[in-house]
Amino acid sequence: ALLHNKGKLRSSCGSISWQLMESAARPYRMADGKGLRLFFTWSTLDTVGSHRCGDSMRNEFIVGFKQVELDSTGHWDENYKKELWKTMHTKDNLEQFNFDVETSILKNTSMKSVATLVESPDSAIEVRAEMEPGCLTHLTFQILGKRGKSIIQESDLGLAEAKYSDEVWEQMIRQAWLDIVSSINRDKGLYGVNLEPMLVDPLMKEPIFVNTSLLGYEVEFLMWNVSIDGLSTLKLEELVLERGESLKNLDTRAVLDIGNLTVKGRYMYKAIYTGWVWGMENMDSGGEQAFNVDMTGAKFKVEIGMDTVDGCNRTSDLVITKIKLPVVYEAVNFNFENIGTILGGAINIIGDMALQLSEDSIVAEVKKVVQKEVSSFICDAPKNSTVLERMPVHVDQSKDERWHAILENGTRGWGIDTLRRDILAEKFVYKVFNEGVAKHFSDPKDPVRKMLDPFQMLPVNEDFRKKGLVKGHVVVCDFWLYDLSKLKLLDMQLARNEGMTYSALKVKIGLPTTSIKGTYRLNNVRVMSVIPAPKSEGRMDISLTGVTVDLHVVLRAKPVRNQGNASIAIELFEVNFDKEDVSFNITGLAKGMNTLTNKVSNALGNKILSVQKAMLNQEIKNIIYGLADCLMYKPGMGLTKCLDAFWESLGYEVPFTFPSCQELYNEADKKLGLI
Repeated sequence: ALLHNKGKLRSSCGSISWQLMESAARPYRMADGKGLRLFFTWSTLDTVGSHRCGDSMRNEFIVGFKQVELDSTGHWDENYKKELWKTMHTKDNLEQFNFDVETSILKNTSMKSVATLVESPDSAIEVRAEMEPGCLTHLTFQILGKRGKSIIQESDLGLAEAKYSDEVWEQMIRQAWLDIVSSINRDKGLYGVNLEPMLVDPLMKEPIFVNTSLLGYEVEFLMWNVSIDGLSTLKLEELVLERGESLKNLDTRAVLDIGNLTVKGRYMYKAIYTGWVWGMENMDSGGEQAFNVDMTGAKFKVEIGMDTVDGCNRTSDLVITKIKLPVVYEAVNFNFENIGTILGGAINIIGDMALQLSEDSIVAEVKKVVQKEVSSFICDAPKNSTVLERMPVHVDQSKDERWHAILENGTRGWGIDTLRRDILAEKFVYKVFNEGVAKHFSDPKDPVRKMLDPFQMLPVNEDFRKKGLVKGHVVVCDFWLYDLSKLKLLDMQLARNEGMTYSALKVKIGLPTTSIKGTYRLNNVRVMSVIPAPKSEGRMDISLTGVTVDLHVVLRAKPVRNQGNASIAIELFEVNFDKEDVSFNITGLAKGMNTLTNKVSNALGNKILSVQKAMLNQEIKNIIYGLADCLMYKPGMGLTKCLDAFWESLGYEVPFTFPSCQELYNEADKKLGLI
């Protein structure tokens, strides 16, 4: 930096600061989430008076670090700039941080300079600076970089690369766990399963059976009527979610602090001696016996991993790489009645084997459920992690102006080129849709397809007017949307920022062809807005081709510390419909409108489409809002029960029933004063 006070400038002073960044659009953050700015304040000598500059006269400066609050986009409050000079360029700071030198530290030449050596509050970055004397002075910085702790530490969850925290996903999953824990502690159960005590047998496909060689014996150990006490006082100790640089993988761990735990039930064993020591006899428990296991400091861990791999005859494929459900403890005491001296000394081994067997059994059942829906998520054969670079976001503004505008606004100055695609999320959605949803849609007998194709739509009960042509009141009932089973996922993108606090979703789904069919009544009709006409009743068939639905959702998370509640804002939620072509077939129009049939059909059909578009738009928003609320904030309530409560909060009756056509006609006639 070159600073001077020649000419008209006298006693030049001011401040400059720079925000420290991990990389483009990824601010350096302290442990408490605050940002860090490197600042520099200066005051040069005068051109006249007692402080007149000269070759041997020293100037003044301060170099230091300032912790600042960052908003959810990583920007700092610009008002801090006004405070820097006033608060930092003080006599005390000059005396404390600066020292005079006769020989330049940085240039190794003789000069009366002022120097400083400062480090960041976390001791990770060190800066040396030196200001030369004279009227024309140079300031030289030397940033020594990180020392001490590394900001990006090696993963302890299995990622074989640098790990990054994903604020959006981590907060959503943590919030869900917090509600589940709260529900268990409050209700002493979850999803209809009583947890005080929890009966294990109904949850297991088979009783716990251990068959092993131990101390020269072939041991068969059977446990049943198993119950667990102590599961209703849980605490979420930790929720960690890690992502790799390319966002192709994920590892997460939830740790539930249980405290003291007691497992009890019935057991029976027999042990056949197969060793070579003479005189050893076979043993058994003497029939069924009682047992109990007391654990202190018990914790239940849920660990799940996903990665993009090459394996199972597929390349660059997203699979589940890890499901672990271990129970760990500080101390354990086993009490098995009539276990005998020999096996009693090895009961810890048998107990650990029983716990592992239980975990393996539950994991196997979870995998079966996943495999049934999307079989390719499970790959137990040898596999290698696919090497993928981060995928930048590319948007052609001329082809997708709306998506470009959303991302441009969302980055708030950092630029679209700082965003990257979430490869895992995109692969996950494509796989679930193309394998899971498509499988349901392909089977005419599948319950999901029966529920959605055809899909009953909300009735229409609206005033209708086409200026200069016709006006009246239209009711459409028994209204069905066909061919939803032909739904295709045309595009899906999830853009993330460097700090993983921003998530912009774009989904485009399409229907090659579809039709909407229903019964209608048009009454209180005025042709040309003045000539009365008889009511019309009949069938309505609207055929559409090239239907597309664009969904845009933008979330932004404020970093949360100490495993707290989520702080996620929905910045944008919009649904847009489009079509290539539409045709209307409306029967039953009154004779008085024969000469206007085509015009009235088109006007009436477009009115119905417009109303349904608005209703579908709101219905899709309600469905997604309800799912988000239930899955993230109220998972402990159960999805069905929670969604029912959500719809009731919007004024709907649950279970929802569609009014009959006659009920709608009567409602419309009352509204029009006809009855």
